[in-house]
Amino acid sequence: MISSLVLVVEDDEEIASLLEKYLVRAGYRTTKASTGLTALTHVQRLQPDLILLDIGLPDIDGFD
Repeated sequence: MISSLVLVVEDDEEIASLLEKYLVRAGYRTTKASTGLTALTHVQRLQPDLILLDIGLPDIDGFD
């Protein structure tokens, strides 16, 4: 069975790594993005099942 892919969009590396650690432990596949532009690329290319999105990103905020 293929596990769901979660995109973690977070510019604080410590927080992103902690989230990724717990998600992997729970059986999810993960990928990370630290900017809004990178996140948009990942969404188009990878089509994740779930996105955990920081609203305070350095380039494009999570609301945009």
